[in-house]
Amino acid sequence: MPHQEEGRKVLSHRISRAWVIGGLASASLIGAGLTISGNADSPPAEAAPPVVAANDPPITDPQLQQFLWKRDRVQVELNDALVALKDKKANPAACNRLNAALNRMDALGHAPVAKVDVLLRVGQDQFRQAATACLSGDLTAAYALVAQGLAARSPAYNELDDVLEGE
Repeated sequence: MPHQEEGRKVLSHRISRAWVIGGLASASLIGAGLTISGNADSPPAEAAPPVVAANDPPITDPQLQQFLWKRDRVQVELNDALVALKDKKANPAACNRLNAALNRMDALGHAPVAKVDVLLRVGQDQFRQAATACLSGDLTAAYALVAQGLAARSPAYNELDDVLEGE
C-alpha cells in the first residue's frame, strides 16, 4: 500500500503541474489577445473591403459573390412562382406567391456591379405587372406579361454569364 500511495502523489503532482502549465499558457494567450485586440471598450476595427483589379472579371468581386449568393434562393422562389403563370394555371395563391417573391427580390437591393444589376433585372418589370394583373383577376394579361418577361430574360441571362466572366 505505501507503494500505491507514493504513485498517487507522483500522479497528483503531474496533474497539478499540467494544470499550472495549462493555466499559464491560457493566461498568456488571453493576455496576447487583449493586447492585439486593443481596448475592450473600443469597437472592433473593420476590415478593408477586398480590392478587385479593374481588369478582373466581376465574378471575382467578393461583394458581388455575396449578393448573388443571397439572391440565389430568392431567384429560385421567383422561378417557382412563375411556373403557374407560365403554364397558365394561376390561382389566387399563385398570384400571391409571385407578388411575395418579387417583394423579396426588391428587398435585396441592387447588385454592386451596375451592368450585372441591369441584366439581373431584365423581365422583372413585366413580372411585377403580371403579379398586379393576376392579383386583380386579369389572368390573360398576367399570362402575357410573364411570357414577355421570360422572353426578355433568357437572352439577358446568357449575356450575364459573359459579363460575369469578363468577356
